[in-house]
Amino acid sequence: SSDVCSSDLKNTIDLLLFVKKSDDEGSDFYYLGQVDFDSDSVEQQYRTVKGKEKPIVKANLKLRTAVKYDLYLDLIN
Repeated sequence: SSDVCSSDLKNTIDLLLFVKKSDDEGSDFYYLGQVDFDSDSVEQQYRTVKGKEKPIVKANLKLRTAVKYDLYLDLIN
């Protein structure tokens, strides 16, 4: 929705992507790099939270550089 994002978003905010392998792995996060917001992928959805429908926004992020292969292997294993 145009209320949620603007085409200028990628020029105004630095987005850094951190991921967590799983909750079983402790509290460590992995830095994957800087990302760009894909404004063409924005989609309004609803999720049930504590019995109530809540609006959420789903969107894709595009990594600026590829994840190093050894880090990728560590994350998927």
